[in-house]
Amino acid sequence: MARQPLQPDSGILWRRRVASAVAAALACVAVALLHALASSKGAALGWLRPLQIGEHAFQDLRCRTGTTAPANPHLIFLAVDEPSIRLSLLSDEEKQQPPFDQMAAGWPWPRSVYAAVLDRLCNAGARMVVFDFLFSTPGKGDEEFRQAMERWPGRVLLACNLEQSRGTQSQTGQFPSPTLLPGDAGAADPRLGCITFFPDEADFCVRSAVFRTDLMMGDLVPESLAARVVRAAGPAGSEAFIPKTARPQLIRFTGPPSLAGLEKAAFRPHSLHEIFLPSFWERNYQGGKVFQDAIVLVGPDGNMLKDIIPTPLGPMPGPELHLNAVNALWHNDFLHEPPLSADIASIVLLAAAAWVLTCVNTSRIASLAALLAVGMGWIALGHVLYDVAALQVVTLAPLLALAIAWMAAQVTDYTLDAMYFRQMRGMLERYVSKRVASDLLDNPNSVLRTLGGERRPVVVLFTDLRGFTSLSEAIDPVEMVDRLNEYFALMVRPVLAEGGTLDKFIGDALMAVWGNFITAGARQDAAAAVRAGLAMRRALEELNVKWTHEHKDKSGKIFQLKMGIGIHSGDAVVGNLGCEEKMDPTVIGDTVNLASRVEGLTKQYHVDFLISDSVAAQTEGYFRLQSVDRVQPVGRAQPVQVFHVICLATEPVPGGEAAQRYLAAYEEAYSHAVARRFAAASIGFAEALKHRPDDYLATLHHKRCTDALADANHHAWSGFAVMESK
Repeated sequence: MARQPLQPDSGILWRRRVASAVAAALACVAVALLHALASSKGAALGWLRPLQIGEHAFQDLRCRTGTTAPANPHLIFLAVDEPSIRLSLLSDEEKQQPPFDQMAAGWPWPRSVYAAVLDRLCNAGARMVVFDFLFSTPGKGDEEFRQAMERWPGRVLLACNLEQSRGTQSQTGQFPSPTLLPGDAGAADPRLGCITFFPDEADFCVRSAVFRTDLMMGDLVPESLAARVVRAAGPAGSEAFIPKTARPQLIRFTGPPSLAGLEKAAFRPHSLHEIFLPSFWERNYQGGKVFQDAIVLVGPDGNMLKDIIPTPLGPMPGPELHLNAVNALWHNDFLHEPPLSADIASIVLLAAAAWVLTCVNTSRIASLAALLAVGMGWIALGHVLYDVAALQVVTLAPLLALAIAWMAAQVTDYTLDAMYFRQMRGMLERYVSKRVASDLLDNPNSVLRTLGGERRPVVVLFTDLRGFTSLSEAIDPVEMVDRLNEYFALMVRPVLAEGGTLDKFIGDALMAVWGNFITAGARQDAAAAVRAGLAMRRALEELNVKWTHEHKDKSGKIFQLKMGIGIHSGDAVVGNLGCEEKMDPTVIGDTVNLASRVEGLTKQYHVDFLISDSVAAQTEGYFRLQSVDRVQPVGRAQPVQVFHVICLATEPVPGGEAAQRYLAAYEEAYSHAVARRFAAASIGFAEALKHRPDDYLATLHHKRCTDALADANHHAWSGFAVMESK
């Protein structure tokens, strides 16, 4: 059975909440520091790279599943692909036609081919033609290409590149050959655009574009290719979208790359060789109308020219990446990352949520389910903000803060709960057995209901020392306390061993209860109480022997104890009694009072262990009993039969054969007396006294029978004794 949670008092609960809050706060601080380091020095500190890669995974998921940017229909990718390089789809006759005859010479093509491409597209009405190739060295056909660019001023854009050595600040620039552009062409030349992308150093994936540079080469590096396109051919006012700083801008991509499937690609590549085939030109490009007012980017496609770049959407040809950068700048459709302070705030928020979940959910299963719900909610919020506000919020660090803070708070709470549980167990085991303590702790709700006040069948045991007051006056107080504590330790053990509850100590008296919180059944509880009483009797006999031997060699004083034990069963009210300052769980009612009076009768009848008729009926067959008397306690209308407990039914009667003969004669005489056969009873008690001449009970009942015989009408015999006092 699962353990029900204990309900500590408000002070303990407050301390647990503070401790779990401290644990969650420490976890929050640790995650925040790691995130700050990963954001600033993640590349330099390799051990933080997993945090960056994990965060990128969440961001890339949003890129793949979230809202994409609308593709500008005027952006066209004219691909230098394998069919264009190999011309495998052309006939031999077609390969003899210009510019196929120059293309057939092999890769790299003479630059006169690009002159033909530029003329073909500009004549069709293209607004701008962009070449995503580095013409950094002189080549065949440069003059034709240069003349073509001069024929179409302001409508052509060439590429330059900037390479930065990894781990250093040195850069190398690659510019078009002076045979294409004058030697003094620099950053201000509108025909140049930088094609460099800077991938994230954690996973070498390109997610952003830099439209300006502030690297060491400074003004020698022109704006990016995308910035040049928008500045020259973008709509009115679009120049204002060009960033004024070199800070990378996150691109909202238009969709999957063409390598994922042409039907999904936003910028589907058109094979370059098709524009020189009349049939394709007319059928596919409507005689060139497709290129009217278009910005055509001519660049490599496929693995053949090794221009494949990792992106959040998968491997993407370089020209498609440039077109996505142009498209984002054209529509000012960028993604934004909140500042570090907002990241820290989100980390604190989710760590606080973890602590709240620990406080408000008593069930750890429910708390874990709520934790997962909060985590999924945060991920969903990230997708919503991506779609609606173009925000790439931090995801992994807050989720780590949520999980680690929750675990820290749970471990702290569980540890304190276990400590409190052990303390409660230790305290309970001072009053009840370990089994009962476990039952109480495993089912605290049932106990709490009982403590509110409930009538239950219980068995109550009382013990009291005989003559201890006068004996204590004759010994040292310290020794008296030591002896009494030793006595109580031996008396409590049988109670706990038999599943009873130690209710209280009353001076040198002890009260124990069975059935108040945990019950094994009325008969079992009664038998357990009587067995505990017998064990107490044996423990006291052994203790007296021990003390006798100890004092023979010391002071010579003989310290001996005598006690009485009384047990009664019946209904009683179980509850938590007291005042606001102090409460005690106990039992009250007539059953408790009668148990105390039964114990008091042990002194009157000169025996050490009495039980009531209700206990005797519940334990019939378990023990050897001696009928003592029918007694009417003060305040009760009905008399109670009490019995002296001799031993277990399976044990021989102490005293041997003589004791058995005495007990047989006594019980037969007692039955005659109860039936008012006084003559037979008198003879029977006289026979019992032969076996035990000093027996108080046989002497008492023999006198009663003699008195009854002397009274002809037997008025002296009522059938029970009346207690004159409590």
